[in-house]
Amino acid sequence: MIVFIIGQGGTGKTTLVNYFNEHPINNWLFFDFDEGAIKKSDTKDMEELAVWVGRQREYWLKEIRNPKYRDQNICLFGVGLFPWKVGNPNDVKFAYLSVDQNLRKDRLIDRGDPHLWEAYQKDIDEIVKKLDEAGAKKIDNSDRPIEETASEIKDWLEELEKNNIKYEIKESAAKGKGAFAVCDIKAGEEITEFTGEIIDRKAIHERILKCEERIDDPLQIDDDKFMDIDNDAYFFNHSCNPNAGISGIADLIAIKDIKKGEEITFDYSATVGTNIDNWKMDCLCGAPNCRKVIANVSTIPNEQIEKYRKANGLQDFILRQI
Repeated sequence: MIVFIIGQGGTGKTTLVNYFNEHPINNWLFFDFDEGAIKKSDTKDMEELAVWVGRQREYWLKEIRNPKYRDQNICLFGVGLFPWKVGNPNDVKFAYLSVDQNLRKDRLIDRGDPHLWEAYQKDIDEIVKKLDEAGAKKIDNSDRPIEETASEIKDWLEELEKNNIKYEIKESAAKGKGAFAVCDIKAGEEITEFTGEIIDRKAIHERILKCEERIDDPLQIDDDKFMDIDNDAYFFNHSCNPNAGISGIADLIAIKDIKKGEEITFDYSATVGTNIDNWKMDCLCGAPNCRKVIANVSTIPNEQIEKYRKANGLQDFILRQI
């Protein structure tokens, strides 16, 4: 899960990041926008500062999706993270720090940054209005102990994490068990992230020979790397007309709107590289466009591949191969 907490200068964002790094929350990482790869500019020229914010934002939008964070939730505090500046991605939750404007002015003057007050003050009412319209959570960080603000943020993050479960496993007609949506899911939203042991093709083959693994269970994630997927991942069934796809390395996302109660499926062939030419299984999905056989990605019609690509429903290694 990714959370952006928007805080302009003088709202106390850096203090909060430092607090959470000293008082960590399980499964959450906290970052300060200012501490990205692009060294913070000391300029008081607002045009130069805007260029720095844009470059820093570009860095963070890429960094937060780095595979090294795949098992963690991320909370990024900073300027310029407005929904309308980052494309309002479906898998990001937004909040903003609200501070009494006289207090914020005093803070900025005390630290020698009165230019930041002058630059943003004229737009603050319009910014807050747009944030409220976008559904961002308002977090008061005026004259109260940091522990109170941090506690409010912690409670909100834990609630988000609790409500982030989008599916349940239950019986699926003619398929044994399947994964079904427990809420409406919009196209582009992350449904879950598959996890498991990463092993190579040789190790997979050895496990199959020992009957420790079924040939159709591992998820290919690179030319010679596979994921021995955990638990619930086994119950997401195949469809030749799926409503989900795997993006990046192992992120299952909706490639079309999914209604509560619908079964969540993805195209198994879209996860099998062109270098795997000795595997296939019969398909009984029942879709109007059923291909009857599930094999590697090259067996999917080009028109359908393009639909998957446009919906961001193909893994990185598959995109390289095709």
